[in-house]
Amino acid sequence: VGLADLRPDAPTAGLATCVELCAQAPAALTIPHGVAHGFYAVTDVTLTYMVDNYYDGAYSGGLHGMACS
Repeated sequence: VGLADLRPDAPTAGLATCVELCAQAPAALTIPHGVAHGFYAVTDVTLTYMVDNYYDGAYSGGLHGMACS
């Protein structure tokens, strides 16, 4: 999961990171409002995505140039 903090007043504003999730060590990841995120699966997976509101395409977008290191 790639994460980028877009919250202007957060101590981690502007920082990005990646978190690896795997079947051998099941885990949940809570992503706060204002943190952009994206998923990339290297195998067939079932992803359970829990949200606190209905999807609104007006809030969808993309980030250019974010790389995980």
